[in-house]
Amino acid sequence: MVGMIAKMTRCFIALSLSLLILSGCVHSPKKQEQGFRFNSVEVFNQTRSDIFNMKIEVTKFHRKFACGIILRDSLCMNGFHPRVLQSNDVVISWDQDGQHYEIGPIRLQMPEDYNPNTTHAIQFIFIDHHRVEMAFPESRY
Repeated sequence: MVGMIAKMTRCFIALSLSLLILSGCVHSPKKQEQGFRFNSVEVFNQTRSDIFNMKIEVTKFHRKFACGIILRDSLCMNGFHPRVLQSNDVVISWDQDGQHYEIGPIRLQMPEDYNPNTTHAIQFIFIDHHRVEMAFPESRY
């Protein structure tokens, strides 16, 4: 009986040590960042002609999103893992009808009435007279 208790005690100690060692290997997930989350950039051409060499540059980081051609009534987009919008300046440039256009720097601000539990898209909508509007719908992806 004493031998059995000693064996059970050793098993209990071994099991406890194993659990303690394994708990050190468990990766706790990163806390989800708070703020306006988005996972795609979508550029719509709602003008009467094609757009060429369109670039959206985040000036602080010199990161660019580019589309070589966006046919009229079409779009160009890029999806990625969700990230939190930081209020950085962007410059938008493009060629259309033989002319070069540039807007910016523009500071991207998160919309006031967004759902923090939803991932959104950032849409740049090119409209006539060389204007660009923005929208922040819920992401489809």
